[in-house]
Amino acid sequence: MKIITSISLLILLTFTASIYAFAAGDDYEKYTITTNIQIKSERGKGAHFRSKFNVLLTMIKARQLDAAAISVIELRKEFEAIFDEKLKPLVFQSKVEFDDFTKQNPNTFEWIDVSYSETLQMQGFIATEQKNWQKL
Repeated sequence: MKIITSISLLILLTFTASIYAFAAGDDYEKYTITTNIQIKSERGKGAHFRSKFNVLLTMIKARQLDAAAISVIELRKEFEAIFDEKLKPLVFQSKVEFDDFTKQNPNTFEWIDVSYSETLQMQGFIATEQKNWQKL
């Protein structure tokens, strides 16, 4: 089954993530990787949360990870509260992609805004940066 996830919003952000690799013994070497994200998509259900997502990104960029960890959980709950329990929520970049997918699949789906999938990714990013492996 083909599931399409996409990136949303009209912003360019830079995230720096630290990746730790095992070195000899118990030491770690630290590598920094910077990822530029170009975000653009049509608005799906929950698009009204994009402004809250932008605030979350600002917190992450400012390295306010404790506040961001609380905010990302609240934002995820807000998204999930609007899901239709009778439909399977999926993220698409455009109505054309959603329509194409639903034509090929017999189940009933609802189109959720891509800022939801980005919220999930940021939740993982924050947990990783805080070395909070239980939240992953």
